Amino acid sequence: MRYLYLCIALVLLICSGVLADEKNSVDFSGEWTLDTAKSEMGESGRRSFLATKMVIKQDGDKLEVESFRRNRDGQEVSIESTYTLDGEECKNESENRSSVSTAEWSADGKTLTITSKTNFSWSGRSFEMDSVEKWSIADGALVIESTVSSQRGERSGKGVYTKS
Repeated sequence: MRYLYLCIALVLLICSGVLADEKNSVDFSGEWTLDTAKSEMGESGRRSFLATKMVIKQDGDKLEVESFRRNRDGQEVSIESTYTLDGEECKNESENRSSVSTAEWSADGKTLTITSKTNFSWSGRSFEMDSVEKWSIADGALVIESTVSSQRGERSGKGVYTKS
């Protein structure tokens, strides 16, 4: 009988630890603005691939991101993406791109890794880009460490975003 109680107690302890880990997952919701002074933009002379602003809604296993960037003409454009946070593939499409991504939490629930394969096409040309983003919160700021690989080479950067 003691063995049965011990087994039940152990199962409850393990389950409560798993639930606690899920509750410790970071919530990235909010409007975030790039802090260029704290960010690492990559090589100078090359256009940054970091978003200048992001609006993020996180609800359970769903993450909706609207990211804003400047295009070649200096106009602000936005891209909307939706991810599931359970490791399942997500597809996002816009006017000239389509991507397949997976998003998974680290074991401690503090870092989200988004891995994507994106195809771009415009003016009869197309190219593919692979990216890995690691999202976390540090000192109240959203930190996104990115590595992007394409036929043009590999670029890395770190965006530090403050909540607006």
